[in-house]
This record gives sequence, C-alpha cells and structure tokens, in this order.
Amino acid sequence: EARSILRRMHRAAIRELRQDSTTGMIQGKFLSELPRLHRSLMKFCAKGGNITPALNFADDIQFLASRIRQHAKLFRGLSKNEELESGWITLSSRLLMDTPTPENAPETDFSDGGALSTVIDRPIGLTGQDWKLILIAASRGGHWKVCVGTLPFIRPYVKE
Repeated sequence: EARSILRRMHRAAIRELRQDSTTGMIQGKFLSELPRLHRSLMKFCAKGGNITPALNFADDIQFLASRIRQHAKLFRGLSKNEELESGWITLSSRLLMDTPTPENAPETDFSDGGALSTVIDRPIGLTGQDWKLILIAASRGGHWKVCVGTLPFIRPYVKE
C-alpha cells in the first residue's frame, strides 16, 4: 500500500511540475517535500531489513528522477522526444536477481536538473546515503548478493 501511495504522490508531483512549467515559473511546493519522504521510507526499510520494499521504492524514486530530468530538458528546450532512461527504471531490482552489476554503473548525477535545482534542496533520486540505506537493509535481511551488488553504486560518493 505504501508503494501505491508513493506512486500517487509522484504522479501528483509530475502534474504540479507540468502545471508550473506552463506558467513559466516552477515552484515545486509538492515536489520539494519528496526527498524527505524518500529518505524516511529508505530508513524504515533499513531498520527492518526489508530489502524488497527498499528496492521497490528505489525503482520508483529513480523512475521519478528520470521523468524529472526528461521534463527539465524539455523545459529548457534541449530535447523534444527523448525517451525515458530505461536503465534507471529497474536498476535496483536487478540487485535481487543473479544479474551481475554493470562494470560502469551510472552515477546519480542530477546536475542537469536546470530550473529544478533552485526549488529542491537535494536531488530527486538515489543519493549515496540512500544507497547506504539499501546496503543496510540488505545486510540486516541477510541478502549478501545485494550487499555486494550495491557497492558500485556507492563508489561515486566515496572519496578516494
């Protein structure tokens, strides 16, 4: 049920974003609350060692992030028919399967948020802290393959 509520909230945020962009000024009042909600959900999953809901939430969060990046590019006029970034949509779900983690895992760089960066105080999408919470959930749930598979996604956030 939490996932369906989250998806409804994501759809509402996208509607708000579309409405704001028609006026030419993005306020994103609803959208600005989502990062805190995302973090709370991930913390809840990490506390209980609930890896499946954590990965489901991660998929939904990354899907929303891809939609926002797509919308930001359209808003700035950079692209007219760009398809959704399908690699982001199921990236975290592959961690539960025996699919090896890609050698060059895409980094969660949201610097192309454009007009949204002034509205949102942190990126919409998984950050290093969120990947760490997924790692904790997997560890507490005894899913060692997910723990190992998560490491490449944390790499961009670790200073060498």
